[in-house]
Amino acid sequence: MKRSILQLDPQTYQRHLIHGPDRIWAETNCYSDVWIELLHAMGHEPIASLPFTLVIDFEGDQWTFFKFPLIDLYDLYGLDIQELTIWNRLIDHVDEQVGFGRPVLVEMDSYYLPDTHGTAYHMAHVKSTIAVVEIDVENNHLGYFHNQGYYNLSGDDFINLFRLNQNDPVYLPPYVEFVKIWDRAKKNQELVNASVQILKKQLTFIPNKNPFESFSTRLAKDI
Repeated sequence: MKRSILQLDPQTYQRHLIHGPDRIWAETNCYSDVWIELLHAMGHEPIASLPFTLVIDFEGDQWTFFKFPLIDLYDLYGLDIQELTIWNRLIDHVDEQVGFGRPVLVEMDSYYLPDTHGTAYHMAHVKSTIAVVEIDVENNHLGYFHNQGYYNLSGDDFINLFRLNQNDPVYLPPYVEFVKIWDRAKKNQELVNASVQILKKQLTFIPNKNPFESFSTRLAKDI
């Protein structure tokens, strides 16, 4: 049975302007990018939830790999994100949650994600987060958000992505979340006001020291 939440077509899907064709940066934060598109497709404005991006820091050996604060997603859009406990086959959990009308965010192997053609698809095993909003187990079909867009996959990629033909006793299940949707999304000026309050809160977390100075020191040391 085909289960679908948003009824999207990869051929006609319109990305959010953040991921527009004029962008000059590559996607390096799969979790944040997938949320931008998921929010956009659900009819929300993701820019309202981005104040957290202003307070990144150099963490000594890397830059902050930021993520959307889950409380902000609830306050702004009424989205309640919960961890999904994997006690059954992953595919069964995803199928059931999508059937409940809940998008599922799951770490998958980009080796089997055709949208990564030219970087990882059938070339390298790289972990990346996707958001599943459509699945048809009987026909090996998946509709998912990844990085800057919405895509479909099927056939052997579907089978291998969910490890349906593999029996590895030491396999560790991925981290998975599902999204419960409450009818509490803020709109228009109410959304703007809530975003401003989140911005004020986030600005209290600005690093005391210029992170580029810390990065410069570490870079000089490593070189």
